[in-house]
Amino acid sequence: MRRFYTVMTAVALTVATVFSGVSTVQAGGYHEYDVEKYVMNQLSAASVPGVSVSIVSDQKEIYSATFGVDGKTQSDYVLGNLTQSMTALGVLSLAEDGEIKLEDDITTYLPKYSALKGVTIEKLLHQTTGIKKETMLDQVKAEGKEGIYQNAYVNYSILGELIESVSGETYEEYLTENILDACGMTSTYSLRQNPEMQEEMSPAYKNYFGYPVAAKYQYNASDQWATVSSGYMISDVKDMGKYLQMYLKEGGDVVNPEDIAGVLQNTVPVINKSKEDSLYGTEEAYGMGWMATQYKGTDLYYQSGVLENQMTMMALIPDKKIGFVMLFNGGDYLVGKQLMEKICVGVTDILLGEKAANIPSNSYLLQHGLIDLLLLIILVGCSLPIFMTGIWRKRAAAGFHAARLVKDIFIQIVLPTAVLVVVQKEIFPWKLLYRIVPDVVIVAVIAIALLYIGGLLKLLRSVAMVVRYKLDPEGFHASLTVQDGEEVQAGELMELVLDTSDKSEETEAEVEAAVAQTQQEAASQTSEATETPEATETSDVSQTSESEQK
Repeated sequence: MRRFYTVMTAVALTVATVFSGVSTVQAGGYHEYDVEKYVMNQLSAASVPGVSVSIVSDQKEIYSATFGVDGKTQSDYVLGNLTQSMTALGVLSLAEDGEIKLEDDITTYLPKYSALKGVTIEKLLHQTTGIKKETMLDQVKAEGKEGIYQNAYVNYSILGELIESVSGETYEEYLTENILDACGMTSTYSLRQNPEMQEEMSPAYKNYFGYPVAAKYQYNASDQWATVSSGYMISDVKDMGKYLQMYLKEGGDVVNPEDIAGVLQNTVPVINKSKEDSLYGTEEAYGMGWMATQYKGTDLYYQSGVLENQMTMMALIPDKKIGFVMLFNGGDYLVGKQLMEKICVGVTDILLGEKAANIPSNSYLLQHGLIDLLLLIILVGCSLPIFMTGIWRKRAAAGFHAARLVKDIFIQIVLPTAVLVVVQKEIFPWKLLYRIVPDVVIVAVIAIALLYIGGLLKLLRSVAMVVRYKLDPEGFHASLTVQDGEEVQAGELMELVLDTSDKSEETEAEVEAAVAQTQQEAASQTSEATETPEATETSDVSQTSESEQK
């Protein structure tokens, strides 16, 4: 009986391992099962649909598993910024073969980018060209300060074109022949080169107001913001493990050790980002597709990327001859990104023998709930002017003048227009924002539309009031009840409106005083009218006596 239970337990564990997508290789000193337990416990707290993990040493794969929606370690993910180190190795390979020099001006090889005259290949590799992060490839120019690191996809898009121009091959062909095949990376490709591989990709999820919505990546050949060489190579977690092993072997038989050292250690400081904003909370430097830092006394190299519906991260710990990669199939930029980064930091802690911090179970729901509440308040606030137009019309007729209308037009039409323009020109193009935070853009568009509608309604009602009075002063309402309960002729008020609209120098206080005076005159007219019958009666009596005398 004991043997029976032993056999059944073994079978159950085997089945569970198969269906969970877990495959492990024992390696003393590495806490691979601690990693598994930690990641599984954090997924629900971070509301992550799924993640693939691989841990490798310089000699072998230590651990490989997939959790969540996707159950295969062979499922493919878009790599995002992880692509850039591959592009850097391709450029260094050309330099090693004597095809290019890193000190060369990029316009020597790609004259169509004349706006980048003076920008060297090395500056593109270090992303110190002055190109802003929102720059499009067809509008490229160095608007920022050269020598300062700023992540911009365009830098590595241009380097991809450089590889194609110099080698005479496509970017994918050159990378495969010189790096991928030598690493044994048979599942790394692009949809530009292999569109039939669309079905092999992991199910990915965009986030709308805290809810994941399935949205597979579709290659867009006309994309001018990011291209294959800057962020859209595709791979699986096992291939990326092989890629990290090549680094841990200092290039092995694939890449010159000097190139590996150059990619990792030839760095520029990252001075436009505080330590608190970095993934590990440390000071960072940027190499060529890699971030370099010191974490808990250990040299660490990493790179992470966030796309429309995925997040990726890889790291090297050379002192321990270990590296790991995590590929997430969710792309929540507002909340999920920070929580997924915390999971990556937690895995790093475990591999360093430290205790990993847990994500609070209600963290995701609480943060997204607050964001959703704020977005709702914005929508309600922007819709109020539409529902209050009736109240506004009454107040306008009682004390309206041009200055108040100008103020309303400024708040509801001019300011929203300024927001549209400033965000588009100075912060990030709306089209790109929609790719990253679609829910926020949807709310922003609706809110601005509501403000426009409210402002236009006020403007049209004001014009209609003036035109109506001009055409028929006598018929423009008999009277209007004002706040103190007395009645004032609407025609007199409209004359006041038209008069003050032509006198822009009059203040609102003066107009209100004029309205009050008009009300007093109307009141005095009413009191005089009550005295008229007595005067009339006296006049009649005098007329009668005069006639009798005659």
